[in-house]
Amino acid sequence: MYIQFVPDGASDTPLLLMSSPSSGELSELTEVIKEMARGDRTQVTLHDVGNPKSRISLCLAVSDGDSGISGPGPAFRCSLRTVTWDQIQGLIEPFASDKLDGYQWLDESGSIALLLSPSGEW
Repeated sequence: MYIQFVPDGASDTPLLLMSSPSSGELSELTEVIKEMARGDRTQVTLHDVGNPKSRISLCLAVSDGDSGISGPGPAFRCSLRTVTWDQIQGLIEPFASDKLDGYQWLDESGSIALLLSPSGEW
């Protein structure tokens, strides 16, 4: 999986693009996010899930509010409530079932959006 910061992403909003994932990486990501949604895990860095081929670091974290993605690159943090992680897990799950076409906006609550696009296009 690649993680890329796109400063002029979409609708004048910068974004983090997650692209070229394997179905195994997406399955592992889905499981980790399920743990976050249940409150069993409070944070994870994507470099600990699968093997991102990127110098960008993205930490996923459970918080009391949905502040979304923050941070100047190359280190970013996505802080969301457990209920929001549960919704995101549901958005990723179809891609983990070998549906590697299309794209899905995972979070737009902060000043930087999070986009999953296996092809890298949206």
